[in-house]
Amino acid sequence: MKKRILFVDDEPHMLQWLARMLSDMRSHWDMEFVTSGAVALERMAARPFDVVVSDMFMPEMDGAQLMAEVMRRHPQTVRLVLSGAANQSVISQCVGSVHQWLSKPCELGELKAAIQRISTLNGTLPSETLRRLLSRMDRLPSVPTLYTEILEELRKPDASIRQVATIVARDPAMTAKILKLVNSAFFGLRRHIANAEEAVVFLGVETIKSLVLSINAFSQFEGGSRASTLTGLWTHSLDTAGLARKIARIEDGGRVLTDEAFVG
Repeated sequence: MKKRILFVDDEPHMLQWLARMLSDMRSHWDMEFVTSGAVALERMAARPFDVVVSDMFMPEMDGAQLMAEVMRRHPQTVRLVLSGAANQSVISQCVGSVHQWLSKPCELGELKAAIQRISTLNGTLPSETLRRLLSRMDRLPSVPTLYTEILEELRKPDASIRQVATIVARDPAMTAKILKLVNSAFFGLRRHIANAEEAVVFLGVETIKSLVLSINAFSQFEGGSRASTLTGLWTHSLDTAGLARKIARIEDGGRVLTDEAFVG
């Protein structure tokens, strides 16, 4: 079955260019092109799409607003943003609701590869319920004690970036959030960073503080029983990550594979 892809951009010539350059994919993709977020939501309400690719800066409804709405209404739809120059606050707005951020202008091969990769990943999840739940997630739960610990360090006049990195590396949710940000197209790194401490050092104290305070990367919990359950899950996940890293080291997997085993 063809994958349904929706492209959103307020510049008609950009949509025309995409339609022309992606014409060779019509045997694999059922593509539609619209010029506003409002029209995109109408099309999605009429018929579901597998992937939506949107420009970031558009009048009336920008890419961040559209993606947040798509996430709420159609959580199973994969969400990609194409954008040119942007500041870190704009990037932060999209961290929770966007699956991938691609620079604009984007290499055609990169765009095709991103969509195909996502389609392949979706195919590995046989359960529609599971796909819907995973697509709706904008963050993983974090342990409140770590939230307090990292804030205390960040509030110090002489906050140590190394100490912050050590704290972050102990938390799966913050690690995932930071790695997603540092490996986004915004920073344009020539290599993939899979080590939490290296990512924290690269981003710096102010960016980490923004992530913690502004986009609520850490979650507080209400009710002791729920916190206890999540703490147990967090501890199990961290233990599993440590074992995966140890196995990679024993097998001489190298630093990159060892880091990725822990993150995975």
